[in-house]
Amino acid sequence: MTFKCPPSLQLETDAKRPKVSADHISAFSDTSSDVGDLEDFSRLFNTLDSWDSETSNGPTTFGANEVTETTVPQLTVFLEKRALSNQEARNNFPEQPKRFMQAELELQGTLEEMQVLAANPELYPILAEQTRPISLLLGLLAHENTDINLSVIDLLHELLESSCLQEAGLDKVNQFLEVLFSGQLIQSLIQNISRLDETKKDEADGVHKTLGIVESLLEIRPDMNVIMANQGLFEWLLRRLQKRPVFDKNKLYVSELLSVALQMDEANRL
Repeated sequence: MTFKCPPSLQLETDAKRPKVSADHISAFSDTSSDVGDLEDFSRLFNTLDSWDSETSNGPTTFGANEVTETTVPQLTVFLEKRALSNQEARNNFPEQPKRFMQAELELQGTLEEMQVLAANPELYPILAEQTRPISLLLGLLAHENTDINLSVIDLLHELLESSCLQEAGLDKVNQFLEVLFSGQLIQSLIQNISRLDETKKDEADGVHKTLGIVESLLEIRPDMNVIMANQGLFEWLLRRLQKRPVFDKNKLYVSELLSVALQMDEANRL
């Protein structure tokens, strides 16, 4: 069976996130706990194994109908290759953004290309076997470039779209969800959105999509509600609800999710 969701994959290419530019490539100097341990993130890249040269020279773009059990791991190899290339370029030329801009563009492009997997949730069991790339993907939420963070959120938002997961069936997607949960998905998302500036439209949209990811997970796996709360979700929702402005679309979304979380489990009310 071929799945047609989510419809957002059918948008014109000019509707995709704008490519990063030299002006947007600036490293975060904040290494507080809200941002996450960037040293651990760097070590993750440094421990990546070398990839098969023949595979890395293959095509990097697939249509939804071209994704198979073989192309799923191939796409994740491209992700590993480009993430490592980007990290090496940043390490070698930390004060010269133009020297790592191309690697940044390639990484962002790969994240966009991987959205095609969302149209094939029947292959999520194969994706779930790619544990190292999934860990790497979650690590990219701590990337120094906000455009990369937002591209990861875009990808996760597509992969975890609720109606698509439900259409595929829990038996097809559950292993993938378990890998994400064991990789501290919620904690990584919360650490990332805590540093986003909601006065900027693209970053406010990133927060909104992150809340959409949470909503989808609560719908497909309500049993994970307390675990998600323990990974920082409930605390962040409460903090965000108290922030100014008095009302905006994200605050409305937060209040709705908080209400759902409270209704789902009595432990969240304590």
